[in-house]
Amino acid sequence: MKNKLAAQLIAAALAMGTVFSGSVVYAAPTATTPYRTLIEHVETSTSNDLLTAEAVDLYAKGGVADFVERLYTVVLGRKSDPKGKQEWIDALTSHRNTGAEVAAGFFFSDEYKKQNKSNKDYVNDLYRTMLGRNCDSAGFTAWIGQLEDGVSRSGIYAGFVYSQEFNKICQDYGINRGDYSSTEERDQNAQVTAFVQRLYRNVLQRNGEVGGLNAWAGVLNRKEESGAAVAAGFILSPEYLNKKITVEDYVEMMYQTLLNRSSDPAGKRSWVNAIVDGSMRACDLISGFAGSKEFQQLCERYGIVSGAGETFDGDFPNMILERTPCNHTWVSRGVTKPTCVQYGDELFLCTTCGEMKIEELPPTGKHTYGTAQVIQKASCEEDGVQILTCKVCGSRKEEAIPATGHSYKAAVVTVKPTCTTKGKEVSTCSFCGDKKETVLPATGHSYGKPVITEPTCGKEGKKVTACSVCGDQQIEVLAPTGNHSYGAPVITAATCTKDGKKVTTCTVCSDEKVDVIPATGHSYEEQIVTAPTCGTEGKKLLTCSTCGDHKEENIPATGKHTYGDPVVTEPTCTKEGSKVYTCTVCGDEKTKVLEKIEHELQDEITEMVLADEDLGYWKSRVVSEYHGYYFEDVTFCNVCGKEFTGKDQISEAIDHEVWYCHGSYHTETRYDKTKWMDRAAYTVMTWWCYITGCELEHVKITTCKNCDLHETRKVVGDFTLDPPTINWEGSAIETFPYDLVPRPAEESYIIGDPTKYVTDLE
Repeated sequence: MKNKLAAQLIAAALAMGTVFSGSVVYAAPTATTPYRTLIEHVETSTSNDLLTAEAVDLYAKGGVADFVERLYTVVLGRKSDPKGKQEWIDALTSHRNTGAEVAAGFFFSDEYKKQNKSNKDYVNDLYRTMLGRNCDSAGFTAWIGQLEDGVSRSGIYAGFVYSQEFNKICQDYGINRGDYSSTEERDQNAQVTAFVQRLYRNVLQRNGEVGGLNAWAGVLNRKEESGAAVAAGFILSPEYLNKKITVEDYVEMMYQTLLNRSSDPAGKRSWVNAIVDGSMRACDLISGFAGSKEFQQLCERYGIVSGAGETFDGDFPNMILERTPCNHTWVSRGVTKPTCVQYGDELFLCTTCGEMKIEELPPTGKHTYGTAQVIQKASCEEDGVQILTCKVCGSRKEEAIPATGHSYKAAVVTVKPTCTTKGKEVSTCSFCGDKKETVLPATGHSYGKPVITEPTCGKEGKKVTACSVCGDQQIEVLAPTGNHSYGAPVITAATCTKDGKKVTTCTVCSDEKVDVIPATGHSYEEQIVTAPTCGTEGKKLLTCSTCGDHKEENIPATGKHTYGDPVVTEPTCTKEGSKVYTCTVCGDEKTKVLEKIEHELQDEITEMVLADEDLGYWKSRVVSEYHGYYFEDVTFCNVCGKEFTGKDQISEAIDHEVWYCHGSYHTETRYDKTKWMDRAAYTVMTWWCYITGCELEHVKITTCKNCDLHETRKVVGDFTLDPPTINWEGSAIETFPYDLVPRPAEESYIIGDPTKYVTDLE
């Protein structure tokens, strides 16, 4: 096939992008249905192990109703509406529609497409809906691999429709499975489509477009072109030839694309060397790989023509014909061992590029000697001599034979040892007659079984052992056991005041042991003679129930008084009060002091009085003098009625006009919060001047209703307002057009419209 054919195929693939758009048909597949490679992934993943370990059985819970509900919840992601769900159930149970048709209506609906789900979500949805279970890892990986290799979602759907598992579900539900097929060429043979997708990815470095996948898969499925010709169409295309590639990358691409595996180092190196050395053109690799048995077997499995024997022409103007330096990975392939004087060598092969090398191995220097030749034998005490000859190189060396040492015969005892004296023995060498004397140690005594005289609780015993050879004796004194054997005790009972005793006597040696029994003490019973009170002691009589001894004891007074109601003297603001409690039993008294009560304070200032004779006098008890007006301060106690009278000069007489308003009164309760007192006793009179900058002292008198407390305070105010219009002819002030605001001082009051506070002036 020439470059022209490749260009025609590429053009046809691009043109068919709109032709092979795919369509859904509801027709039974033919006998040569292409979905065998698709449904294998479903059928091989339904073992009991997968169902129990990874898959959750969902479909057997509610029959057709659950199947339809799964289509709504899993595919459309929402709950079903009752009317729509019932219509689908009726369509399936009446056999108007098949299971394949109904499921396809959901999976290929616009509502599902708008969700734009990933391939993983799509396959998960197929498992959960069509098979009623979660996916298993092996099947899931296979389906995702087919989608990524170019098979359409319609093709994957068809694979699930024709699975044994979906067919059984439909039989269990009593509905027709139905048929489904896709007309797209890429869905007819998944392996062929994967081969085409490899060409796109490995050669053009991109995924194939739908039109191209359908076009190339079509010519292969119909056997219009061989696998080698289609591969040449990609490899000799301008898109690939315009790429800058190295010869190593080109050869590796051929392995990955045509043989679907990585290269082996030796094979790759031979192809690279052939192209770089010029013994083969780059385009000839297509024919070389296509003619391999491995590629032919691959095409046979795919069901396509291999194209073995076809030749292809094309130049690679951008190919870099340089070998990339190899980081060798050396592996030993054979060794010639060195000898004591000769060199050896080792053959290495690079597993990456196939290059070979030989490394020299130095002589070992280790001779291999044969049987030694004895020149002089070794004696018991002197070394001998022998000659050693190397079996490889013939070199000789002299070597000493170590002395053998004496070989003595069994020793003969010449002096026999006793229990306490040493003996002697003599040994003779069997080779040279040398004699060796050895001292034998004394044997030591051989004592027999001891004779024992047992000790008692108060008397020593002994143990005697005698040597069976010489009669020597060893005597060991045995101490008394001290373990008396006491009989029944003789007891003298104890009394309340006198100790008793317990005497036990040893039946062997008459040893006595005396134990004291302590006096028991009196056991008194109590009888009350005189009961105690809160202030006096009582008496009780104690009598021993054992011996009749008796004695009297005092009972302490209880100290717990019984007090009656208290006698109360109420406190005043000048004197403390009291509460006196008296014990009804002994007359004891206790007093609780009541604190003084607080003062009930009042401020008393009466009405203004004019001092001018022309205007007449206003009668008042309280007068203070100032610029024609005066007031007299009178303070009194509301309890005792005592009065305190005196004049308080406010300031020097100056040419000021002063006016007065009841609105300046401030009423407050000092003591009894529940009862308002007379206004005059709780008011504050405020005076001020209308001239700017004037500071006038104002007086506040505070008294207590209950005692002689008397307090006078002064406050200062500064006011800058023009005087209001005052009409003294009537019975009240007529107009107050201004709001009067005092300057902040020690104590001041904000006055609003004063007219509402004015009362008649008498």
